[in-house]
Amino acid sequence: MISIRGDGTRLCDRINRREVLRVGRISALGLGLPQLLSGRQSAAAPVAVAGRKGTAKSCIVLFLMGGPPQHSTWDPKPDAPVEVRGEFQPINTVVPGISISELMPRTAMFTDRLSIVRSMSSNDNAHSSSGYYMLTGQPHAPMNAENVNPGFPNDYPSLGAIVRRMEKSTGSLPPAVTLPHRIFNTDGSVWPGQDAGFLGRSTDPWLLNCKPADANFRVNEFSLNVDVSPERLTDRQTLLREVNQKLDDAERTGRPRYYERLTEQAFNLLNSSKSRQAFKLDA
Repeated sequence: MISIRGDGTRLCDRINRREVLRVGRISALGLGLPQLLSGRQSAAAPVAVAGRKGTAKSCIVLFLMGGPPQHSTWDPKPDAPVEVRGEFQPINTVVPGISISELMPRTAMFTDRLSIVRSMSSNDNAHSSSGYYMLTGQPHAPMNAENVNPGFPNDYPSLGAIVRRMEKSTGSLPPAVTLPHRIFNTDGSVWPGQDAGFLGRSTDPWLLNCKPADANFRVNEFSLNVDVSPERLTDRQTLLREVNQKLDDAERTGRPRYYERLTEQAFNLLNSSKSRQAFKLDA
């Protein structure tokens, strides 16, 4: 699971006129990535991780808003009463003593590579509040509440936000990305537990809205419009640097340099074949 979950609207948020002008001219150049990269700065200082051992690994968390129950997948409960077992039969796997649903015959062939947890229970029967528990490791207050929203006291960070806080980027992409969209309640509001919470907006996982099932799947932020050639992008970057230089000469503050760094990162992403390759599902 792995937003910049910023909603893109930052009105009346302690940003002065100079900063608004600087962000505005970036938008005028037709670039969406600086907004994606920005996020609000966290007041907390970065965390230093010392004495780390072992090999770094990638992790993909598949969180299903709705899906088949455990007795139709990983836990068929063959010894339970008929009304509990469900309509599908259990099948043996390559691991003696472990059976799964007959719906997953190919999965049964490599069950020795899986760690199946059948003992987990949240004691929370509502979708969004139990989802918050699953995404953050903290029970929602109150439990068994539907259509809940982010906010104190339910502002613990998601797993992706913790990874982004602890890990440094090794390339153009951040350590944590969420796709293909936010998880919503039935009333259209957003589930809690999907962002950085009290860690601050700067550690939100990137949110990439996309449709991976589409035949022509693409992440729009990582692609140039058809009317923008690489040469035209370079011209825009040169013009932006010149404008930045003029403004920086007039006002020497840390904030403009912060936006300049984000814009530079945006150009690096647009010019990075490795970043685009990361989201090519056909590869």
